Amino acid sequence: MRLTILYDNMSIRTDAQEDWGFACAIELPGTRMLFDTGADPQVLLGNMQTLGFGPDGFDFVVISHDHWDHTGGLDAVLEANSNAVVVVPSGVSGELRDRVLSHGVTLKDVTVGTQIAPGAFSTGVVHGGVAEHAVAVRVESGMVVVTGCAHPGVAGMVAAARTMLADGVELLLGGFHLESFDGPGVAEVIRDLHRLGVAHVAPCHCTGAEAIQLFAEAWGTSFARVGVGWSKTWRDASD
Repeated sequence: MRLTILYDNMSIRTDAQEDWGFACAIELPGTRMLFDTGADPQVLLGNMQTLGFGPDGFDFVVISHDHWDHTGGLDAVLEANSNAVVVVPSGVSGELRDRVLSHGVTLKDVTVGTQIAPGAFSTGVVHGGVAEHAVAVRVESGMVVVTGCAHPGVAGMVAAARTMLADGVELLLGGFHLESFDGPGVAEVIRDLHRLGVAHVAPCHCTGAEAIQLFAEAWGTSFARVGVGWSKTWRDASD
């Protein structure tokens, strides 16, 4: 299994463009999944090309939640890919549904934890103001959890993944929505994630610079500073 960040506020490559938003490619044996689509379609498509992806190469497009910085590239992807299954959390707007269905693709709602593809699961909607779900992928060393913004609380989303898969969290990657949190607030989240057994962290997007630094200090060598172009591979759970 391989993750590659296609869209983020930061880039680790000089030939890829950074912009506010998030998108990540999740490659599984026989399946490619696009998790979120960033804000600007041209930035997304340009970064895809730079990093060796095409919009027509994804079997699933998973939208974490219905905010512009995660859905902005959706139409551009679906214009090039009429075979993708689009997976959204129950509670997204009628406008987003209409956008998806106008491309003639399959729309799948998720409410509770469910398998999207072999080895990849939606946590189901985690409640907390915004209808949002995360993706958990089984790997040999546990599971990898990918979040878009974690508006309902990143610890709650990890807890939902652990309840569903009953496995350790090898990596937590994505937006943790902690930009508005002060130091003590971030410290509380860090304690919760440690209690949940999160082995490695890769916070980005809406986590906030101060919070990212606190995560770096808390996890040490188990922290990854990520951005567009970051990629990592794990052995599949079935290997």
